[in-house]
Amino acid sequence: KKLFYTAAAHAEMVETAKGYGLDLPHVPFDWEGFKERRDAYIERLNGIYKGNLAKAEVEHIEGFGKLVDKKTVEVNGRRVTAENILI
Repeated sequence: KKLFYTAAAHAEMVETAKGYGLDLPHVPFDWEGFKERRDAYIERLNGIYKGNLAKAEVEHIEGFGKLVDKKTVEVNGRRVTAENILI
């Protein structure tokens, strides 16, 4: 979301620059390039999050699940109870 906002803000600045004495040419938007950079950024952030969770000795359970109560989650038929559950 932040990346889309920033890209839109830059595009708007290019469009409004003429009002501030800057005569800039039209700059086309490179969607494919933006998407590649966005995906790489998100992958990098996910790696940082996973690394930090691993350092904190957080157990990672991947699958489909449901909340059973405020301290229990059931994932792929396995019930896990913990003081803190991060989804």
